[in-house]
Amino acid sequence: MNSYKRRVTIFGLPKDWSVHRLHSELNKYTEAWNVVDIVPLEEDLIVYVNCKSEDSYDCDEEVWDFCMLVGRYLKFMIVDSLSDYATMDKYTKYLHWEGNLRCSVSMKIRRHLVHFPYLEILQIEGIFLADEVIDELARCCPKIRELQFMDAYTYFTTGEHFSSFRNLEVIDICSSMRCRLVEMLKVCHQLHLKKLNMVDTRRLYEPAFFSALVKTQYATLTTLWLSAIKDKDTILLILKLPLLVELKFYWKRTYEGFEEILFSALSETKQNSLHSVSFEVHPLPYEMISFRYFGTYSEAGHVLQGIHDGWELCESSLKEFLKLLDVCMSLEKLAIRYCSLFKEKDIFIFPEHCESLRLIQMIGQCRKHDEKFLYKWRERAEDCSCELRIEGELLYFTEQEMRLRPGENREAFSYRSIECNFKNPLLAQRNANDR
Repeated sequence: MNSYKRRVTIFGLPKDWSVHRLHSELNKYTEAWNVVDIVPLEEDLIVYVNCKSEDSYDCDEEVWDFCMLVGRYLKFMIVDSLSDYATMDKYTKYLHWEGNLRCSVSMKIRRHLVHFPYLEILQIEGIFLADEVIDELARCCPKIRELQFMDAYTYFTTGEHFSSFRNLEVIDICSSMRCRLVEMLKVCHQLHLKKLNMVDTRRLYEPAFFSALVKTQYATLTTLWLSAIKDKDTILLILKLPLLVELKFYWKRTYEGFEEILFSALSETKQNSLHSVSFEVHPLPYEMISFRYFGTYSEAGHVLQGIHDGWELCESSLKEFLKLLDVCMSLEKLAIRYCSLFKEKDIFIFPEHCESLRLIQMIGQCRKHDEKFLYKWRERAEDCSCELRIEGELLYFTEQEMRLRPGENREAFSYRSIECNFKNPLLAQRNANDR
């Protein structure tokens, strides 16, 4: 077991538990667990424990005791399906080690799921998680609401058992997951989702899927993250979702021409509900957790790519965006993050096109002419109710840090995104009624 994993923090244990009881519950078989500190809160305890044994994470009896102790109080959990370095070393020496390691890790995780009947949120790190674990999770943890796959290379999970959950509301699907269209259609018909993340899963972007998604999630879906779609009819269909409050599209710089289509669709359907729009250039939308173990990839994958991306709206896209500003009655905020999407002369006239606009926020955009631009903006403050903020500095990495390694493609790590947020009186009324 690695040293950074020896300490465990437990939240929410009953306030009347003593140190003696904690110690005895944790150490039924061996003296491996030690109670380091207890922090009493108003209603429960925060307990810090550590493990004295180097082999504890390979000892099922000790893990079993630990799960029995905390399982019924746990609502949020992170599962690391990569396991630790020692376990990795056992398998990487042999042929077919990935499949064998997947089976080993999955068996260990499945054995302990029975202890977590009240689990609501599960984050899964790493790639070695089999479908059988998802099936067992659906049976043992019926209260699961959120299932988040945090690694971009989760290719051992197919989504076959997603529809087995009773209360699942949030699914993050990674690009490398081998989800089939038939399984996702089953998910649409059997679950009531509030959030769905399907970035980089274009093989599922069939008209049948989006039609089923809108029909079946009509009364629940509020947040949808997708890769950019150039089919305007599909975007218009998605915008029909009545409770939608957040719609976000990602795409790589080589996928051109999407912005104009999106602005046109928004102009036709969301004039009275579009509240904010954010433009951003950033790294991968998923965390590459696998690389913590298999060697880190280039720093170019971590840094913000705004300097090199060169994202600018073409003339037709800019005209469509100004048309969107003209018709929007509720747009209050524009955010421009780590990109030079608009020229200063364009930003200067945005409030003239949209009277409801209250804030233009430029993050990571500090340039030598910004003070002059801000001064010009403040000069007309009496005639303009829109505030301009320029915050932070773009991270200017040295040439050495930004240099590509042999065979590496910077575009693979650079994503553009547009996030649209909508005012939704129906959802606000529903939330008020629930309270």
